[in-house]
Amino acid sequence: MILFLTTTALASELPLKETRYTVLITGPYAEVTVEQTFSNPNEGFIEAIYSFPLHQQSAVDDMSMRMGDRVVKGEIQTREQARQTYEEARERGQTAALTEQERPNLFTQSVANIAPGEDIHVSLHMTQPLSYDEGVYTFDLPLTVGPRFAPAGMVEDAEKVTRPTAIAPTGATVDIDVRIEMGMPVEEIWSSTHEPAVGMTPTGAEIVLDDLHGDRDFVLNIDPESDQPIASLLTQDGHFALTLEPQQAPVDSHVVPRELIFVVDNSCSMSGTPMGMAKESMHMALDGMLPGDTFQVIRFSEGASALSPAPLPATKANIERGHDYVDAMAGMGGTHMLAGIEASLDYPYDPDRQRIVCFMTDGYIGNETQILAAIGDKLGSSRLFSFGIGSSVNRYLLDQMSEFGRGSVTYVLLNESPDGKVDDFYERIARPVLTDIELDFGGAEVEGVYPERVPDLFVGQPLRIVGRYEGELSEVTVRGRQGHRRYEETLVLKPVDDGTAIASTWARQRVRSLEKEQVHGEIEDVKAEIVETALSYRLMTRYTSFVAVEYRVRNEGGYETLVQPSEAPAGVDVVKATGALSRVYMPPGDPLLTIEAPAEAEEVIALFPWGPVVEMEWDERRQRWFHRFLVPREIEDGEYLIRAFITMPDGTTEVWTELLVIDSEAPELDVVIEKGRGVTRVTLRPEEPLRSVWVEPVGHPELRHRVDLRGRDQEEIQIVLPGLFDEVRVVAKDRAMNRMEAVVTLD
Repeated sequence: MILFLTTTALASELPLKETRYTVLITGPYAEVTVEQTFSNPNEGFIEAIYSFPLHQQSAVDDMSMRMGDRVVKGEIQTREQARQTYEEARERGQTAALTEQERPNLFTQSVANIAPGEDIHVSLHMTQPLSYDEGVYTFDLPLTVGPRFAPAGMVEDAEKVTRPTAIAPTGATVDIDVRIEMGMPVEEIWSSTHEPAVGMTPTGAEIVLDDLHGDRDFVLNIDPESDQPIASLLTQDGHFALTLEPQQAPVDSHVVPRELIFVVDNSCSMSGTPMGMAKESMHMALDGMLPGDTFQVIRFSEGASALSPAPLPATKANIERGHDYVDAMAGMGGTHMLAGIEASLDYPYDPDRQRIVCFMTDGYIGNETQILAAIGDKLGSSRLFSFGIGSSVNRYLLDQMSEFGRGSVTYVLLNESPDGKVDDFYERIARPVLTDIELDFGGAEVEGVYPERVPDLFVGQPLRIVGRYEGELSEVTVRGRQGHRRYEETLVLKPVDDGTAIASTWARQRVRSLEKEQVHGEIEDVKAEIVETALSYRLMTRYTSFVAVEYRVRNEGGYETLVQPSEAPAGVDVVKATGALSRVYMPPGDPLLTIEAPAEAEEVIALFPWGPVVEMEWDERRQRWFHRFLVPREIEDGEYLIRAFITMPDGTTEVWTELLVIDSEAPELDVVIEKGRGVTRVTLRPEEPLRSVWVEPVGHPELRHRVDLRGRDQEEIQIVLPGLFDEVRVVAKDRAMNRMEAVVTLD
């Protein structure tokens, strides 16, 4: 039995008890250990399943499971092998843990056969890079998974990336311990998301946060006591990591005219505060344009629409027109981002202008591959910059969009003002700091340098390169152009003796590069290279997983599967108890959807998985919002989620979800007739739950016997008819009101 504990379960019933992060930051990289504690408060054995986020560039290279004093080290296997190992152990009654990657920033943890009253601890080790911007390092630690939209029929593994979201705090706590060793004094440390206790040391700091509610990312900023641009070359076991921030060159007098295309996510997940911040950012962006620019504003949700048929000159009148267009934006509908990509990149090119596309979104989608493929196909000479807006955005998608688009990414948290971020955007697109970059490795034999195409550098951004080498590597020379001047700088290597950080980082970057070759579909040779790299470096990927199995058989009976919901991201209140479907199980038809939201709600938008987005109506007499909808005949049988987004008077958004089961097939059941002692006994064994059944002897409707089966045990149903009969008529209805009628004859 699988229970999706999304809306009705008490916190004490949920399996995840605590997540602890132990972090060591040494310059541009961090080593992170994540320990998840799963507890079983039930009377029988359970299996726990939990979807959780990690940094989009994290290299997960170790895993273990602890029960009391016993520690079982995880093995890296192909995904299929690991899943088989786990399931066989689960069915044998052994305790086992399986960690799988669904996306580079989304993972699933499964733990089988947790005994009653027992705690199981699963630990993961990983390396992740810190971002760096104008002298400040930033460490990002995602703590929850936002509710993602998966367009119908476009995401094969939709059920793995659209896991349930809790309507209230789950009770699971988050503890974070960070040790910073920069090798130099640190001038300032601050968090834009939390208020940690900070203890400064001569060359770093120690930071502690306990008992957090994991409803937002943890973001930590580190400003070293140095005004010099960063420059480092680290080597480890035949691998190197180069980080360089070039000195800024004098400003060129010539700036290429720009065509600015702003694309704004207007989907339901952006409702409330995120939409307000996107509009504020857009107003600033419109006011920040130069007189020689042209611009376009595109909004997308179910489809895409634009301010005008073609980009407009940045005149005062056109900018005011743009402000009016932005003011009219509202969050509604699904995140059909592909429409926004196509709308922004399909305009005819102006050869006299540099096209800059600025994409504002939370990235709550499941079809990342299709989005990146479209950018790769349509980008041409354009540059794409992404703006992530929200408390827990899809950083993997936004990072990849900017990487594919040869631009950069900016994140605006809900408690931040966007004005400085918009200024940074304009400063970056004004001109690259370093172009036409080349690397000289001396006499060393170097292979696997990533990224393979070295990007241009914008203001405040460092060059980050990883690679593998043989022979002697003592220094690397970086050459390029700064405006009309030549640039050259030589870095001397510094060996790193401990750990696997650089080797694991290289392996992760190699996998990322290979994955880009598969944006149009899986390629067997590329998949084989990814698997070979991952198994050699003990690296988790979408093709390789970690599995740990306790050898003892501990459970001789059954188990119950509990799916741990994710915390709702800050700014989104997921509500279910205030809505209802007239029928949850149904064939294609026209049920009634009602939402008991307050009358003063600004709007209530319903999103259906087969496409339509509708504004619900207010029923004054019944004091509720309602909509009667049509399920298309072509919709396949299965489980679907309906979402409603309620915009409250204070601007916050509440999200209500309901499961709808489409069932167009007539019920199936086995029927056995027995005669004896003056009665006919009819035994029915249904293949699925029934709503009702009636039985009558053929030719004797007066003896019809009807049974209402709602809420009853239906493993076996017995009906006794007075008299001896060889034929009976059976009519059964399932919960979707599908009808089965048959005449059954005694064998």
